[in-house]
Amino acid sequence: MKAYTLDLRERVVQFVEAGGSKAEAARRFRVAPRSVYRYLDAAKANTLAPKTSWVAWRNLDPATRQAPV
Repeated sequence: MKAYTLDLRERVVQFVEAGGSKAEAARRFRVAPRSVYRYLDAAKANTLAPKTSWVAWRNLDPATRQAPV
């Protein structure tokens, strides 16, 4: 799953701050209602930008993999 862009997050926050409801913002921008609340909290803390890496991937070396038992 990929994070939503900073542009979308800013538009959601601007919509709600301009008087739109949180539920309407979720429907209009096709995001989860919980995301709207997270974006508003992040905007207050000035951390609206998505994280650069939110999953720690590991390298899989085929030589070290074991066959399934």
